Amino acid sequence: WTVQQFDEGLSRLKPFLAGGGDPLRWYTLALVGKGNVLRTRGEAGLADALRSYDEAIHVLQAAKGTGPAEELRRDDLGNVWINRGLALLAAGAPEQLLEAVKNFDACIEQRKGLSAGPKHQYHYGLAAGWMNRADALTRLGNAESLTEALRSYDEALAVMQTLPVEENDWFRH
Repeated sequence: WTVQQFDEGLSRLKPFLAGGGDPLRWYTLALVGKGNVLRTRGEAGLADALRSYDEAIHVLQAAKGTGPAEELRRDDLGNVWINRGLALLAAGAPEQLLEAVKNFDACIEQRKGLSAGPKHQYHYGLAAGWMNRADALTRLGNAESLTEALRSYDEALAVMQTLPVEENDWFRH
């Protein structure tokens, strides 16, 4: 997919946002997709990627109670935060890594307390939030960050141990 294709889809979905439901979810998923394409452009696409993620966050936060089921909405919001954090993680400057940690914290906050979700995807997403948080902290490299990274890895492992690895091949990759 290209940015132009996402923009075309977004313009077609925009008139249906007020009704909430699936069109709202599709709109935010398209914003995340657009952000992910922009993220592949490195530093040149970072600002636009962050704007796309920020719009998805804004739409999902405003949709509370009107959009998809609340758990699905919170998982989608966690997904946006994790993708935003991954864009900052790839940029790699210390201030961007600190912001990435905050994004992963927001992802974790959205996914904490959710049920396992369909095929345990919510718990898998929670573990991913903890692992990416640990990665960003490790890249910061100072003693305090490394200690916090180890705590984050422990949290990720605790969640991962609840996943049905034998039932779902996806969790082994």
